[in-house]
Amino acid sequence: TQIEAINKSTAQNALAKETEKQKKEEEVRKINEQYNAMILKADAFFNAKNYEEARNTYQNAKIIKPQESYPDTKIKSIDDEVLAIKLHDEAKIKKDQEEIQKKAKKKGG
Repeated sequence: TQIEAINKSTAQNALAKETEKQKKEEEVRKINEQYNAMILKADAFFNAKNYEEARNTYQNAKIIKPQESYPDTKIKSIDDEVLAIKLHDEAKIKKDQEEIQKKAKKKGG
């Protein structure tokens, strides 16, 4: 009958919608798993002060979930830390050079 056909069609549509919903949920779950695994890996590199690997891994996480701000925040932290290390190293080199010059003047003086 026509009612049975409508009921069957409605049930098939509901099943198709549910299947599509499950596919989307599975896709989101996989993306979240990939992102979370990437963040765990990046955080481990960061904590080990392996900033180059951490930066690359955070950038990869950002590709997986571009809307997330956490990778950007951590990349900024890496930039700040690398700059601080560079400035510290430069200051130490300058100080060492000044010490060498002082010793050279004392010997020559």
